[in-house]
Amino acid sequence: MRFKQFYKESLTRSNPYSRSKVAYYESLIECLDEAFTEDGVPEREQVVNIIRNDQWEDVTPDQFRKSLSSSKHKEMLSDYNTSELAKMKLFKVPGFDIGFALKDHGDEPFTEIVAVHNNSPIRGIGDDLVQAAVRNGGKYLDHFEGMLDKLYSRNGFVEYKRVPYNPEYDPDGSFKNKYGAASVVYRVHKGS
Repeated sequence: MRFKQFYKESLTRSNPYSRSKVAYYESLIECLDEAFTEDGVPEREQVVNIIRNDQWEDVTPDQFRKSLSSSKHKEMLSDYNTSELAKMKLFKVPGFDIGFALKDHGDEPFTEIVAVHNNSPIRGIGDDLVQAAVRNGGKYLDHFEGMLDKLYSRNGFVEYKRVPYNPEYDPDGSFKNKYGAASVVYRVHKGS
């Protein structure tokens, strides 16, 4: 029996709670139930296995762009058009807006990690995504300083350059208002 059904029936049978408490617990159960698939295995575990086993969806540049553009933090990502994406290797988790791309870095083809994104409800997969990008040839990346510093550092990326915030690229100040005067950090994988 599914998680939601079991607990909903339990609440209905005993029903010692007021209607508002029952509604609260039903909504909590709904949220928990949505985190599980029909066979009871958490979706997160399935996504991690897909990433670790390199079982990527074969996507068009349009499909990848749609997955990437569903981000709540679009300002933190480069806005690649489909012709630019067509020149990259694209990696997307089937059925989820999760992935990354590899593009040419100077004379080294498909070694720059770009467009790393997780626009899904699945959390805690950043390390697996970064490790997959390295496993598939990624050596270089850049990002805005802040929350991504720890993620990339603990996955073997060392900083080799930092460019301070430049208001010229933020004429209306909206980026600075939302994220602060974040520098751009350039990193290389220490195993490269």
